[in-house]
Amino acid sequence: MSHQAKTNKIFSWLVIASLVVLAAFAWWVISIPGSPNLSSELPEINLTDPSQGAENSAVTIIEFSDFQCEFCRQWNDVYRQLALKYGSRIRRVWKDFPIESVHADAKNAAVAARCAQQQFSFWEFHDGLYQNQDNLGPETYSRIALEIGLDAEKFLNCQGDLAPRKLVESSIREGVAFGVSNTPTLFVDRYVIKEAPSYEFMDNLIAELLSS
Repeated sequence: MSHQAKTNKIFSWLVIASLVVLAAFAWWVISIPGSPNLSSELPEINLTDPSQGAENSAVTIIEFSDFQCEFCRQWNDVYRQLALKYGSRIRRVWKDFPIESVHADAKNAAVAARCAQQQFSFWEFHDGLYQNQDNLGPETYSRIALEIGLDAEKFLNCQGDLAPRKLVESSIREGVAFGVSNTPTLFVDRYVIKEAPSYEFMDNLIAELLSS
């Protein structure tokens, strides 16, 4: 076999290998539960949206979630693992989407979390709500507020104000405008994931986005 023939053969094998890798990734995208669809636009990130991670992170995950949703709690556990691995390379942005027709306490929980946000403690309260998901209500909110060191009087008064409720309702309207109907719904780059993804799935997706 001539040198040119060998070179052509090697090139052919490289092309085939590349096609196999691309096909495997395409199969992964369309076949795994929680596989993403594409979105032509993303929800706007507002100054009032709670977030974790650096603003200049390479991958931003915008999530519409419900504090009484079991699958949202599962996603929260997945994100914690991802944050340990990827650190400042990923960012998480919270959008309220309580589904009151299914979860009677979800909207009030969201309002309470926004009141904790006023005291710069949204994520601490957020975690407390998921830890007490089976027992949400005014007493639980007050107990969590006490445990994380909030000003109890300010926290209580805030829950009767219109401002935090308007933030929650604005987030709901935004979700509806973007076709959100269940939680969690995640916008990752241009991908939309409409159920709680596994750690393995998100790990693969983030790694792919970081490498592209």
